[in-house]
Amino acid sequence: MIKRLYKAERELFTHCLTFVVLMAMIGSAGYVDARLRPKEAQANLVQVVNNQVDQKKSEEKPEPKADTAPAPEPEPIVVDEADPNLPPPLTEGTQGLSPELVQRFDAFRTFIFQKYGVVLEIRSGYRSYEEQAMLYRTLPAGRANPPGQSNHETGESIDYTNYSAAHNQHLELFGLKAPFPGKEDWHIQRAEVG
Repeated sequence: MIKRLYKAERELFTHCLTFVVLMAMIGSAGYVDARLRPKEAQANLVQVVNNQVDQKKSEEKPEPKADTAPAPEPEPIVVDEADPNLPPPLTEGTQGLSPELVQRFDAFRTFIFQKYGVVLEIRSGYRSYEEQAMLYRTLPAGRANPPGQSNHETGESIDYTNYSAAHNQHLELFGLKAPFPGKEDWHIQRAEVG
């Protein structure tokens, strides 16, 4: 008799526990759903309110008279989001470069654009060992470092367009330097890079 009672209590406990777990799962699913979809629910509420407002407005509007022309639709407002004080964003040549170098170069080019109205772009950035070897073989002697000795291979050098001595005099302000002045004025890198 005691064993049957114990077995019945165990089954009752199992059923109660299963019920509690199921209720918790249902409750948590509702909670999670409410947390994960608040914007959707809010958007639906806003849409319902807007529909009600539109419906009221249409009920309140008198029908136009046949002899009056409907008002023309207003022209859409076109907003140019490009800031005229900033150069176009860097879109090419940044792959493989040090993020710090890209950030400094972008600040430098923004300064040059604002001061001189000149847009600077990356002509050459990161190079693989093979690309550096090809340049070393094909360019005149002294125009490219041997492969394995160029900061382009480590993503720490940029060759840029529209360079000038006037521009390069501001490099230090941005933690940049031209390590080969008079020879490769277009070649720049971070000041702390050797």
